[in-house]
Amino acid sequence: MESRVNKHIKVAALQLESENGEVLLNLARAQPLVNEAAAQGAVVVLLPELFATGYIMSPLIWEFAEPFAGPTVAFVCEAAARLRIWIGTSFLEASGEDFYNTFVLAGPDGRIVGRVRKTKPASFESFLFKAGVNEKRVFETEIGRIGIGICYEMLFLETMREFQAQSADLVLAPFSAPAPPASALYPKKELPVFVNIFETVAAVTSRKLGVPVVMSNKCGYWASPMPLPFMPTYVCPFLGFSTIADCRGTQPPSNCSAVP
Repeated sequence: MESRVNKHIKVAALQLESENGEVLLNLARAQPLVNEAAAQGAVVVLLPELFATGYIMSPLIWEFAEPFAGPTVAFVCEAAARLRIWIGTSFLEASGEDFYNTFVLAGPDGRIVGRVRKTKPASFESFLFKAGVNEKRVFETEIGRIGIGICYEMLFLETMREFQAQSADLVLAPFSAPAPPASALYPKKELPVFVNIFETVAAVTSRKLGVPVVMSNKCGYWASPMPLPFMPTYVCPFLGFSTIADCRGTQPPSNCSAVP
């Protein structure tokens, strides 16, 4: 599949820490980095999955959910209009009695260009938000068709087929992926395989699709209770590995690892 973007554009994958439940603080922390990326010529800026909300694997996360017209959507729309860029991230959306992991992409006019609800909650995420149903995951823009794959969705052939069927020219892949400690769920001998998946997902996807992929993950440490009472609080680093792969799967040497 050949990308139809007929010009070079500069994109930015932002990797930064996110504090659980500190929505306004996290957005304020991102602001100077978004400004810097735009000042350096980026026309597309990607923030990690659930960046403002934080990543909490218990019902506590519901306290930090937002309506669609909440602070995260206001943040991306304001930044997009002020800097004349496309910018996106996901947040925990409260819709009626339900919760969704919702990605929004805002364009240079300050309007929402695309909205995708995560269709495949990973592991314990299914305790906390519903699987979304989307009419599409690729959105037409002035710079080409931008596809959205939220973290775990990027590991499924079904998602790749949607990108192909909807003719994506560029894929944005926000992640909130920590490196879990060894446990019965994650045996120690399998952890290197787990880590490698996230280190290579952008390059593997771009080679499959023939289009550039922007992958943004968090850094710093993650601490969260688990949804089941007998499980301990998890404390571990986020994987990092934020990167940009071109349409041939070439990406710069990884200097964004957050794993000690």
